[in-house]
Amino acid sequence: MRFVEAVLIAAVFAVQVGSAQGGPSFEVASIRPIAPGTFDVKHLAIKVDGQNAEFGNRSLYDLVAYAFHVNTFQVIGPKGLWAYFTIQAKLPDGATTNQVPDMLVQLLVERFQMKFHKEDKEFSGYDLIVDAKGPKISLVPPDSKPTDHPGQLATTVDRFAELIAFRLKKPVFNETGLQGEYLFPRLTLLAEEGAVMMQASALLATNPGAAKALVNEAQVADAQASLSQAGLKVVSRKRQLPAIIIDRIETSPTD
Repeated sequence: MRFVEAVLIAAVFAVQVGSAQGGPSFEVASIRPIAPGTFDVKHLAIKVDGQNAEFGNRSLYDLVAYAFHVNTFQVIGPKGLWAYFTIQAKLPDGATTNQVPDMLVQLLVERFQMKFHKEDKEFSGYDLIVDAKGPKISLVPPDSKPTDHPGQLATTVDRFAELIAFRLKKPVFNETGLQGEYLFPRLTLLAEEGAVMMQASALLATNPGAAKALVNEAQVADAQASLSQAGLKVVSRKRQLPAIIIDRIETSPTD
């Protein structure tokens, strides 16, 4: 099953905020707001290690998307979602990493007073296809290690489509027909994202729209460069996908 069918497309549903009540919760969680202009790329991460979970320098858009297993373009809500936080939390005894997204939903409801609902919406997206000149990627050699291919990304086309979707902020459907793991050009924005995010963070307080546009422009340019190097391209496509509608969320979390 292709990436979008496996990860993004779900049955039609309408779940109100009450569905989060009574779910699994972090044992304890520390929330630190990130002031505009103080973005620290060194701590940009989502990590779950044993009983500890860390969401470093992440916007509420990022946190909601992670909690509901969707991309950020599927999160619709107020401009307060551009507020950034670092959250450090401890999982209760016996909890598994698979429960972390549900715990994050509970935290957003309890500490950020989030109210939400879910519904299907039509999104403009893309089909990922092979360029007319053919693909420029090659299959990963058997028994090779990541260190054997510096500067390249060994992954499936489905996963590459997911990375492109994150940058284009739209769903990307793998229609290439290519199977197996390939060597892709590594997306360069990962090395440049710190500077971009710091500029965007400085704009958040006065012009959140400009901050969003700055990040989007850099990510689109990165996606286009990687597609060209891989011998792939995207064409416009519309499909129905689930959306998370944020009806209310506070940017000053409770203690």
